[in-house]
Amino acid sequence: MQISTKTVLALLIASTLLFSCKGPAGKDGAIGPAGAAGINGTNGKDGNANVVYSAWLTPVWISNGEGTTEYYLNQKSTANALLTKEAIDKGLVYVYWKGNALVYNEDKREYELIERISINSHSIYFKIPGRTTNDYYDFQYFRPYAEEMIGVNYLKLTGYVGRKGYPRENGIINYNNYTILPEFANGKGFGFYNELVKDIVKYRVVVVYGSIQGRNTPVDMTNYEAVKNYYHLKD
Repeated sequence: MQISTKTVLALLIASTLLFSCKGPAGKDGAIGPAGAAGINGTNGKDGNANVVYSAWLTPVWISNGEGTTEYYLNQKSTANALLTKEAIDKGLVYVYWKGNALVYNEDKREYELIERISINSHSIYFKIPGRTTNDYYDFQYFRPYAEEMIGVNYLKLTGYVGRKGYPRENGIINYNNYTILPEFANGKGFGFYNELVKDIVKYRVVVVYGSIQGRNTPVDMTNYEAVKNYYHLKD
């Protein structure tokens, strides 16, 4: 029997419709066994941050003369081995000072000396010899600082000791007037001032190397505790 072309086409269309209809989804099959462990990757490169630092050092001072209201000091030696040409060219140099700040104790209602650390410069206080109370006027300041100019094996430190005091008028400090305190009268000389400050301050030099000459350090370099923790500095 001969089948017509129309019949063949009708059968093809019917079979196509029959097989194109989707049935309901079947259940997921069981989970297969775990595959073999992959090959370990290669070790990454170490980061490029690097820090070198000195111990806490005590400056050795020489006289830079007596001024009207301060006595000036310079560091005796400006040599510093950490300040290599590479440190100057590729790193950043920080100088930290450690000494006592003057803090008012609300409970005791008097001033006391508390150790603090500061960057580049510091206001360090000490008890004036012979004073028996702990009022603001019983302490005097010493301000050491690192010169802005540094060089290869060169670090200059300077400082000055205050000699003046401000009178209190009607319970208010008059900063527009001052007197030279009797303990710091003219002509005391270097030996006197050196004895006052020779052991009350220490400094530390920290050199940070790294990408873009260490300027992208991920830590606040003005916060010594943060620097100490991040770079694992040893006291």
